[in-house]
Amino acid sequence: MKRSPKKISDVKKYFNRYTTPFLEKYEEFIIKKYLKKGSLVLDACCGGGRASVPLSNMGFRVIGVDIDKKLINFAKRHFTSKNLKFYLDDIKFFKYRKKFDACVLFENSLEHIEGSLIETLMNISRNCKKNSILIITMHSMFFH
Repeated sequence: MKRSPKKISDVKKYFNRYTTPFLEKYEEFIIKKYLKKGSLVLDACCGGGRASVPLSNMGFRVIGVDIDKKLINFAKRHFTSKNLKFYLDDIKFFKYRKKFDACVLFENSLEHIEGSLIETLMNISRNCKKNSILIITMHSMFFH
């Protein structure tokens, strides 16, 4: 049974994980290798700022988008920076005024998106510059 993305914040272990700022070692490695400081980064399905905050601290301008109202409200209340903004929206329909240099979909975010993944990826593509980079990380359900 597929979990609704609107319900993920109702499970305490998920809420705590997605609201505690940190990057996995492999995420940090990928970011340092492929992204330039100052880049405008879309953190799609950002949860409560888990990756958005460290990315901002590393010198990136970050826009976090998530469909979960509890997680976005938490992020907006707890994490403020001139280089960090959070939006409550469905990534399939999100549109931003500027084009992104990169987009990250970390930690199995794709499995929480309802509907067409093609539609989601096409919308992300429309929001990104021509030579931007998309980073998607997935791991086994036995990871944690």
